[in-house]
Amino acid sequence: MLYKLYNMSRVKWRGFLNLAKPIPLPFLNIRRIGMSAPQPISTIEAETALLELNQELNRLQRTIRLAIQGQLSKMVGRSFDDLQKNRELVDSIHQLLDSHGLRVRCLECGHPAILRVSPRGDSSGVFVFDHTIEGKRTFHGGRKTVPIIRLVAKPPRKPRQTLAKPSTV
Repeated sequence: MLYKLYNMSRVKWRGFLNLAKPIPLPFLNIRRIGMSAPQPISTIEAETALLELNQELNRLQRTIRLAIQGQLSKMVGRSFDDLQKNRELVDSIHQLLDSHGLRVRCLECGHPAILRVSPRGDSSGVFVFDHTIEGKRTFHGGRKTVPIIRLVAKPPRKPRQTLAKPSTV
């Protein structure tokens, strides 16, 4: 029985393969690839292409930022009744924002921040903005529910200042 099915499928495939004819691709000439000299690009063409690409990427990033911000705004004024669940929520938000190069804007000072949940207050914790101002770690906020979320670009990392040992030569 299985042998008959196998033979029948072979016949169908043979018939299909016999019907298949090569499709000519006149625009693709393998002999020319790598043989012709590349066309030089002008400085103006390169600058224009890069400028247009940058503008398109900015539009796409803005669309993404607004879409994320719109979805997160549905959580404003709400929270879980459990500290661990609130922490998992802000961790998920942080991972999402970080993957797109975004941070939450602190409502008090406007600096880019990471939204966290601190165990202060009642058992479900409070939402705070964690950021650095003038080199000092700062926490603003302290609301029991998700605050208004405005997104900003993630600031560039600052190089660590390592204490170099003086070399003795």
